[in-house]
Amino acid sequence: MIRAIALLTLIACTGPEPTDDPPETGETGETGDTAVESLACTNFSEPGLGEANELPTLLSETGCVEADNWTTVDTLLPYDINAPFWSDNAVKTRFIAVPTGGTIGVYDDGDFEFPKGTTLMKHFTLNGRKIETRLFILHSTGIWGGYSYEWNDAQTDATLLDAAKERDVDGQAWTYPSRADCRFCHAAAAGGSLGPEIGQINKDYTYADGTMNQIEKWAAMGWFTEDPGTPTSLDVYPNPTDTSSGTVEERARSYLHTNCSQCHRPGGASHLPMDWRISAPLDSATCDAVPNNPGTITDARILAPGEPDRSVMYVRTGNLDWRMPPVGSNVIDTQGLALVGEWITSINDCPTAN
Repeated sequence: MIRAIALLTLIACTGPEPTDDPPETGETGETGDTAVESLACTNFSEPGLGEANELPTLLSETGCVEADNWTTVDTLLPYDINAPFWSDNAVKTRFIAVPTGGTIGVYDDGDFEFPKGTTLMKHFTLNGRKIETRLFILHSTGIWGGYSYEWNDAQTDATLLDAAKERDVDGQAWTYPSRADCRFCHAAAAGGSLGPEIGQINKDYTYADGTMNQIEKWAAMGWFTEDPGTPTSLDVYPNPTDTSSGTVEERARSYLHTNCSQCHRPGGASHLPMDWRISAPLDSATCDAVPNNPGTITDARILAPGEPDRSVMYVRTGNLDWRMPPVGSNVIDTQGLALVGEWITSINDCPTAN
């Protein structure tokens, strides 16, 4: 298995070869982005060194969708995950394209090392309306880049955004992230891509040609560098909202893994010793640990056994003015908050070190 921690990048789905006359494009508007390759489903052009990236202004021009009926191109494979990230009540549909000849390595913790040129695409719908499509691209430099397209009111196309934006959607504030916001969560320490990993995709999916376990499907397509093993021998992350998928502790840890561990892990953006990955034990860095910032909580702990209201990890999840995660959400996840609170309440004592 692959051991080195690599920076990842993402590039969209396979489509026609670029022409001498690329479609009208818009600049990313952010200094420091790496160039976008003319690979996969994108009609992106690669500028000279030091120039701004050029991306198609419209989603219909990217080559990732069939603009006449808005179906995805054949080279994009749909997928799903066991424990979705909370996205303010939005419903998400996910797709992946791996470049021809590229293979996916699997780290010991189940994270993936994608080949350069991989593309992830995700549609967000709210109250049945398409509101955003994100492309996440693994560049030739090994850096992931995230690009957000905003759907118009007529639902006919989506336009590339060059900065963060907030929009009212049926009375709910929706935030379109900036590219810096994307990089904040999709950090190198967390593997860049976040969603796809062994424990997340280890589930059945109904494809056009039948139902199949996703790991077996990806293996049958020749996508893995090495055989990851049979699905029954591999991790399956519990669905936090499905009480039949695991115990309260297992589902709470799965929730924290998906929503918090991209920062709260070794090398993560929090710069704190907590490790909230599902594979890490609950230890003294979290349990009964005194927080750096207790806010207004009396005798605060990061996790106070049996007492959610003294636990910063619980209180900040439910406080929009002191929120964790600090970006990307305007709506409290009441189900997730209740689950974390139930788990904390069930803990009598902190585990002792071996």
